[in-house]
Parts: sequence; structure tokens; C-alpha cells
Amino acid sequence: MTRTGSAPKRSVKVFDKAFWAHVRSLVHRRKQMWTDEWWRIGRVARYHNVAHGIVNNAIRKDSLKAVDYGNWWILKSVATDPAVQFMTSKVLKVNDKTVNVQVGNIRWKVQADLITKVPAA
Repeated sequence: MTRTGSAPKRSVKVFDKAFWAHVRSLVHRRKQMWTDEWWRIGRVARYHNVAHGIVNNAIRKDSLKAVDYGNWWILKSVATDPAVQFMTSKVLKVNDKTVNVQVGNIRWKVQADLITKVPAA
């Protein structure tokens, strides 16, 4: 007897409580091993003390690995890697021949041909 006008019959497997307990234990074990977390662009920007647009540009230029699930998500281990640096420059003060420039979180004093690092306040 063939059924018409309905979907084909699905095979239904019955999983018992022991199966789901085993799956739950596997997931729980894997969850305990996971030490990383996912950060959004804003969190990465706050960590590096830069604007979120700079992080977004780094993702689009493929210099920062991220995945797109509605928002961009970056692994904490990738975002906090010391090799990750966002090059932003901003002129803070201009005097006669002295210019203070901030690159990332470091301030530099450019005076004639001498470049020195300004101590953090």
C-alpha cells in the first residue's frame, strides 16, 4: 500500500536514557577541556584600547582571524596574542620641533631625528 499526498515514512530510532547520558558526559568532558572563549569586536577593541572600526578593518584585511555568525567573533587566544597589534597613529601635541605620537598603547616623542619612548603616566 502506497501513501499518497504525504511525506515518505521516516525511520524513527529510539534512543534510551543511557545513550543520552553518554552523549551528555562526552559534551561535558569536552566543555571542561575548552579553555578559550569567543570575543566580539567591541571586547577586542577594549582589550587593545582602540576603536572598534580598527578591529573591523583588521578582520576585513585578514590580519585578524575571525568568524562571522551574525557578528564577528574572535577567539580570545587570537585576540590576546602578543603578535596582534593594531597600528593606529594619532598626533597628540605639536610644538615647534617636537611631536608626540601614539602608536597603539605606546607614546613616542619625535624630536628632530631623535625618537624616544614617553613613560606611561
